[in-house]
Amino acid sequence: MITTPQPTITQARDLATHYTLTNQLALAEASYRDIIDTVQQHQGQHATHADRYNLCNILVQQHKYTEAEPIAKDLVVWLAKRPVDDENAHFLEQQAGAVRLLVQSLKGLGRDEEVDELLVGARFDGREERLRARKQFCGLADE
Repeated sequence: MITTPQPTITQARDLATHYTLTNQLALAEASYRDIIDTVQQHQGQHATHADRYNLCNILVQQHKYTEAEPIAKDLVVWLAKRPVDDENAHFLEQQAGAVRLLVQSLKGLGRDEEVDELLVGARFDGREERLRARKQFCGLADE
């Protein structure tokens, strides 16, 4: 019996990226779902955040807002829990991307009042003020 070797996670991610770039969104969605399942089984949920972000992005592009919203919210909450200092200020950029996906999902679901509440943090100039506002939105105590 000849068996076909399973692609590595890196190869699967490359294929999912290819599907995304060539606008084969249904195939990209299926690929990211498989990747997330595989990675979670072997490394835990914490290892899937980048893939979950990509899946959420694909879902938003397909107007699947009901599926995208809880993923985006979970990403925003997870990112809001991470400490931010000068060495990892890029976390704010990652959180901003997750917030954009959550905003798109909420708008697609017609929940504009929640969008206004979420964007309160964007009006602050200081990093600490933005973090505090986003943590408050996510229901996280100021630590």
